[in-house]
Amino acid sequence: MILHEGYFWIPLLPTDMRERLKQLPKDKSRWPKEYRERYKALHAEFTAAKGEFVKFANRDRDRKMSPRAKTALAYLVDCLNFETGRCDPSQQTIADEIGCHVATVERVLRRLIEAGWLASSRRGATNTNFYRLRVLEAKYAAIAEDNEARRDIR
Repeated sequence: MILHEGYFWIPLLPTDMRERLKQLPKDKSRWPKEYRERYKALHAEFTAAKGEFVKFANRDRDRKMSPRAKTALAYLVDCLNFETGRCDPSQQTIADEIGCHVATVERVLRRLIEAGWLASSRRGATNTNFYRLRVLEAKYAAIAEDNEARRDIR
């Protein structure tokens, strides 16, 4: 994950590459070799960071982090688009995917925001919210420290 302004973020496709991507053909085999290799390496980093993000969220012992909240967060991580950085499923979609009611999703999203794993931006009355997945550096460090302490006890 990437540390920026006190938060750990999942790395996305850099802006310069995103702009170049718009000019390239859809067929990845026709991309320039150096671009294709860099894209593949960055995508592998993205995939690894998503796994690490979910792993740390699952280890968070905050009472706000219920099993349903962790499931919703894992779904949001899965929705994150590497190329655009967008993560904006509707609350109904989240509810359908994790098997609960929309009101439960609303509560869970509030808890994730309060627990520091998520930021949400409203994009209008009829549009879906835009979610930013990030965790405070201090929270991340505390979870890592707690995990080490638990490992030492075993």
